[in-house]
Amino acid sequence: MSKFSTDNNIHYTNALFKEENNTDPSLALYTTASDDIVVGDRTYISIRKQYLLLEDPTEYEISSRYFDNWTHWKKVRESSKMKPHVDEWREELEVKLRSKGVKGVYDKALDGDYQASKWLAEQGWVKKQPAKRGAPSTEEKIGAVRKDAKVKSIFDAHYDRMKKKER
Repeated sequence: MSKFSTDNNIHYTNALFKEENNTDPSLALYTTASDDIVVGDRTYISIRKQYLLLEDPTEYEISSRYFDNWTHWKKVRESSKMKPHVDEWREELEVKLRSKGVKGVYDKALDGDYQASKWLAEQGWVKKQPAKRGAPSTEEKIGAVRKDAKVKSIFDAHYDRMKKKER
């Protein structure tokens, strides 16, 4: 018998989590809390914390390190009690990875990379809304012209600074 399954080889799902285990507390190995929980001589590992530390959007690492296998992880993540937790972790991991990416582009921009600077000025990390149908309103046109003028002035200033550095 594995710590992940019954004598009949049926994988545990909710029973593996301290907060979701309603049957046999001795089966719980993990917690959905932000940090590990210590109760007496027992430590419940925070799967949320490990999920975020692994930085693996494919989820293969979490499945191979903390569960019996990929199939077991799929059962856990799709269980009705765990799905809301996993969805939240996925969202947080996406934001964390995007944040790291933006930081990398920012570092490149500081090194004088024009494309990186442009991407930052245009807020490349912001998900674009689908285009509206029809012609833009006068208000939208004026706003776009003002924004473009501001972006151009920022680029021009950055370009002038880069040219001065080269001299």
